[in-house]
Amino acid sequence: MSKSVKIGLAAVFISILFEISTFYYGIHENINASEISFMFHSLILIISISTTIISISKNELITQFKAGIKTTSIFAIFMSIFFFSYNKWINPDYMENRRKYLIELTKADLTKENIKREMDANPKYYESESSEDLIDNQQESINTTREPKVIFALSLFSLMFLGMFFSLLISLANRFIQKRFNQ
Repeated sequence: MSKSVKIGLAAVFISILFEISTFYYGIHENINASEISFMFHSLILIISISTTIISISKNELITQFKAGIKTTSIFAIFMSIFFFSYNKWINPDYMENRRKYLIELTKADLTKENIKREMDANPKYYESESSEDLIDNQQESINTTREPKVIFALSLFSLMFLGMFFSLLISLANRFIQKRFNQ
């Protein structure tokens, strides 16, 4: 098993341990938990990519980038499978509670006032829609994106994109640092 795969699996283990502990202690029920969770997983991904790239003995940019992508792929696939499983079987009430909370937010007076203010500020942009249409569209979007299969796809895409970006960035930075200090 390559170093990239081992580091990716270690990162998955740490992230799943974090998710299980937030679930166990009830922190996951907080409405801001998904943002905190995303930041934590992003940090773990960046650290694992950095560790992988720095541990590569070859100084070739493409080799380092490929190693970062391999770590990213392992992390993204396993974490997306975990997110799907978590939202489908482990804690299916989480997404339902979140969906209900967000639907209630769309019905709040403050939301309606903000929509009206936005429509008044940009009348040409909203000329063919009413505030009720915008609220209906938002509620439909909330209902669609709170399904486990969508969570799987969104997490896989976002983690892969984030990982590819940081693999390139860290590879370039590592190459620059190595050139700078080896001269």
